[in-house]
Amino acid sequence: DNYKDFGRRVATFKHTINIWPQYKRVLQLYKGGNREYLIQEIKKIFPEDFIMCRNELEIIRAVRMIEVHGFLLPLKLEIICLPEIGSSILKLEKEQINSFIEYLNSHDGYGLNQMQEQINVLLGEFIETFPYLVPAFSLQFCEEENIDFETEGTTTSTYDDVKQFYLDTYETLGNLLIIPAAIDNIKNRDDANNFINNDAGIVSLDKFITSSKAHRFRLYNTNEIYMRTIDVRYNQKLRNAIGHNDVEYETSTQKIIYIPDPRKREKKLSEYLLEFEIEALSMFKAVLVISEYLYRLRELELLSKGVKPLPVEFPTKKRRKEKIYPNEKCPCGSGLKYKKCHGKI
Repeated sequence: DNYKDFGRRVATFKHTINIWPQYKRVLQLYKGGNREYLIQEIKKIFPEDFIMCRNELEIIRAVRMIEVHGFLLPLKLEIICLPEIGSSILKLEKEQINSFIEYLNSHDGYGLNQMQEQINVLLGEFIETFPYLVPAFSLQFCEEENIDFETEGTTTSTYDDVKQFYLDTYETLGNLLIIPAAIDNIKNRDDANNFINNDAGIVSLDKFITSSKAHRFRLYNTNEIYMRTIDVRYNQKLRNAIGHNDVEYETSTQKIIYIPDPRKREKKLSEYLLEFEIEALSMFKAVLVISEYLYRLRELELLSKGVKPLPVEFPTKKRRKEKIYPNEKCPCGSGLKYKKCHGKI
């Protein structure tokens, strides 16, 4: 069953890779604000019956569907199955949420649109890196105690193939952590600036922004719901060693050997390449979870500007035939023939 699930998810992501140029076009048009062409491109991808693009709320939902269908579905399905995680943000104290949104938009690099653009760039980078990561991805369908990293490795990648993606994902996640931290503060302590005691010394949003990535990651804990849900694995010492060029890679053993403390160069630690790639995947999945939180903040921003949700209009005609012939267009909206798209999957 796990093997079949793995196969289905890889097939879904293969479709994402194939259709990425269209996805990327939508993301670029949304960023550029070209609404007319944006809606045209969205209609090429998603059925108009269900994503109508009648106002900004529906347009932002359509753009969000790229991440949901293309990335969350194959990589972090449980977030789709727990919709209350995202929708509960809509129920938090409005004044505090609006103040937090204003704070983010007033700081360069942390505005809602700027953070979304950081995520979009990482999506494209993941598209290029995923083929290297398939063996590491497969391990989440295995029982972890049965994996022997000393004897089992990957034949699809080397350290240099995934290093930059690892670094960029770490940096992006380090910026995005401000979102779950602040939302947990609002939910549990009624104030985005009311941080729990932490060994990073971060006591306010201002302090978060001026802190290093290493200190920000110390905020991660499993006691606060929005932080806990990102469920991330990372190796801060290894990340710091990469920054100091204190890393060597043994091709024969697939060991990454690093110096965790530059002041004690005689002490070395090691990690296998597959473990390194598992961490990269884990951090990317955490980015996808926070992207759900960010989407809800962007919804609330539009609502505060007076954009009203429109009533749902159910399609009056039958959406598709009972039988889909191989040369017909796939009903998913990809524009491909069924035999080349979901029929093949």
